[in-house]
Amino acid sequence: FDTEAKNDRSGGSATQSTIALPQEREGIAASPRGPQCKVHTNRLEVRCPHKDDKRPMPQPPLLPDEALFRVQRLARRDGLSMLVIAGLFALLAALAGDFVGAITGLLVAGAGALELHGAALLNDGRARGMNWLVGSQIFLLATILGYCALRLLHHEAPPIPEEMRSLIDLSAAELGMTTEQYLATVYRVGLWLVAFLSLLYQGGMVIYYLRRRAAVARALAETVEPG
Repeated sequence: FDTEAKNDRSGGSATQSTIALPQEREGIAASPRGPQCKVHTNRLEVRCPHKDDKRPMPQPPLLPDEALFRVQRLARRDGLSMLVIAGLFALLAALAGDFVGAITGLLVAGAGALELHGAALLNDGRARGMNWLVGSQIFLLATILGYCALRLLHHEAPPIPEEMRSLIDLSAAELGMTTEQYLATVYRVGLWLVAFLSLLYQGGMVIYYLRRRAAVARALAETVEPG
């Protein structure tokens, strides 16, 4: 041991001692590429994870049969939902005297029917059903964008319920607008939002179907019986 003692000559009783224990400790200096990798003490050893430990395992590609099953399931659900919802929208628009809305609802329902037809072709083992699935999404996107453009060019303010008029007037006053200006702004923003979301969703559906085209074709080729 190394001991240093100092006595206070004036007081004579106070003593300070410093004892240094020579213990070997191994440390790792900070590295510019990442945290310390290992720390040794007399009691504990900590090992940091290797940089390759956090690398995600690559997912194996879908089997052709699984890809075909997922495409058919999505096409049936999406096509049926469009057919039902758009059909009801067309009926309500026709009852309300909205000619443009009724025609648009019928066109959207037609897009759903096209997608269901493509799913039926795939179920029969015909690879050209993928063309119907892709075409249905493009047709639907064109219909929605056309409807939004038509409404933006020919703006018609919808009727306001009496119980909401006071709230709308208050919101318009807070923004320094008249009620008509406020309604027109909200209407245009809503149409732009519908067009943007439709572009994202229908565009994503087109990309999904195109990426599954080769796998679906392989699955259908494997199910064809020889002769």
